[in-house]
Amino acid sequence: MGEFDRAHVIFVLGPAGVGKGTMCSLLQKEFNFVHLSAGALLRKAVEEKYEKGEMIAQMMKDGIIVPKEITIGLLKKEIRYYLENTDRNTFLVDGFPRMIDQGEMFEEVITPCDFVLFLHADDEKLLKRLRKRAENTTRIDDNEESFQKRFQIYKELCYPVIENFGKVNKVKKAILNSTIEENYEKVRKIFLED
Repeated sequence: MGEFDRAHVIFVLGPAGVGKGTMCSLLQKEFNFVHLSAGALLRKAVEEKYEKGEMIAQMMKDGIIVPKEITIGLLKKEIRYYLENTDRNTFLVDGFPRMIDQGEMFEEVITPCDFVLFLHADDEKLLKRLRKRAENTTRIDDNEESFQKRFQIYKELCYPVIENFGKVNKVKKAILNSTIEENYEKVRKIFLED
């Protein structure tokens, strides 16, 4: 039996501001899943003075995707920790992969994902949510310029990831244009169907 055979991974993808973190937190509470935010792991690496922390901080500030080896290394370390030290084995990997080769490398090095949870909302809703979040955060990547870059990168790189997983019937989509409660009900139903 391989090191990660017990792991069930759901990639949670969607544009900035769609509510990936909020939905993952609610799923974690209800189903006892492990929520791993790729962005949070990268920000933590910067704060803890990880060897490539300055490079990661600048890339995130500029809205540039961090090399897959770094992100996958951080995710692998976290997944290993939970498998070895808890009975939790379902992981919501929030904000990853952002490119096809990242997903392929993750599935090669760690384990294939069960499916991709694709969250989406209208552009106007996304921008409104991001502006509101920026008022209450110290995140280095929460500023108007970074939002625009992240939207562009998302459209150019992430849609192909979703299409790629869609080719093998691994995408489940939820449109999140409503309240948090109504949005969560849509997402929750996806997990209750499985």
